[in-house]
Amino acid sequence: MSVRKVKTPAKLFTSNLNNLENTIVKTIDKIDGIVGSSLGPGGRNVILESDLSGIPNKNTKDGVSIFRALGSNDAYEHLIIEQTRDVAIRTVNEAGDGTTTATIIASAFIKSLFNFCKNNRKFSPQKVTRIISEHLKDTMIPYIQKSSIKINTKNKNLLEKVATVSANGDKEMASAVMEAFELTGFSSSSHVTIQELSGPSGRYDVNLIEGFPIEKGYEESIGKFHPAFINDQANQRCLLEKPLFVLFDGKITDYTQINDIMGDIGEAYVQGNTDYKNVVVIAHGFSDQVLNILSYNFANPGTINIVPLKTPMNQIVNSQLHFLMDLSAFTGAKIFDMQNPLNEYQDEDFGQDVEKIEIYRLEQQL
Repeated sequence: MSVRKVKTPAKLFTSNLNNLENTIVKTIDKIDGIVGSSLGPGGRNVILESDLSGIPNKNTKDGVSIFRALGSNDAYEHLIIEQTRDVAIRTVNEAGDGTTTATIIASAFIKSLFNFCKNNRKFSPQKVTRIISEHLKDTMIPYIQKSSIKINTKNKNLLEKVATVSANGDKEMASAVMEAFELTGFSSSSHVTIQELSGPSGRYDVNLIEGFPIEKGYEESIGKFHPAFINDQANQRCLLEKPLFVLFDGKITDYTQINDIMGDIGEAYVQGNTDYKNVVVIAHGFSDQVLNILSYNFANPGTINIVPLKTPMNQIVNSQLHFLMDLSAFTGAKIFDMQNPLNEYQDEDFGQDVEKIEIYRLEQQL
């Protein structure tokens, strides 16, 4: 019997500078036309097809969301899209807004750079980029900082204008956002969520929810093992008073990953050195072996109570890590990962300021 070795897919490559430049400019123009069309309150909406089953398509004019959805069947164009997408992603990560404007500026910069270098042969693209970077650092950034208007509680009319622009001119939504910030405060730690409900459009109810709601319950986190973790049969919930939190950016597939931490917490409780006997372990997933051990220990009155929670995931990139970061800010617990293993920890790494956690079938509340 003869065996033929499987070949890898063919790769495309080119060293023709004219062809590369034409492809880059053509692709940049496409990106500029699609993402740039959503600029400002009068910008156009773009419909994005959902990649996940059960998740509806998205109708948006958010620049970074549109950019993330772009792709091409042409290998060259797709590579250019992937490379230039970093402009919008870094803008939203560092500034939180202005992704469409950053995309338009990047498009103009690239095309102008090609024209300038073509007409000035002694300048390379790298040299021009360095000159512009120095100019921005020494001249433009100080000018922008000096000319900027500081928005705070003393000039709320400007804040409302910002809210109106962000709401695409919807003044009712802008007023609701302002009302929400009045309740939560205008500090950087405030968090406002806008949820679309059924009923007539244009009506917004503002509610202040104390605590940290989590849209995932024991059914998704624990599955078939959930009966063992219900300690409040009347309300079909798991209620833990003064819980500690172990946050892990990854999956826990072997109990030995958390054995040392749980052993130390349990020993401190038995010896009377701490009042904490409830622990919530939050990770991206758990093996059946780990869930089986935790469910057995939870039913044993002689051990500490350990409840696993699987991090929620949505279509946003790195949403599970972002959830852990939010939870870390709320609880004060440290996020462990492969670079910060679970066997290296301090007492303050588990957060000690949460009064209770209620875990129901489909949701949780801290």
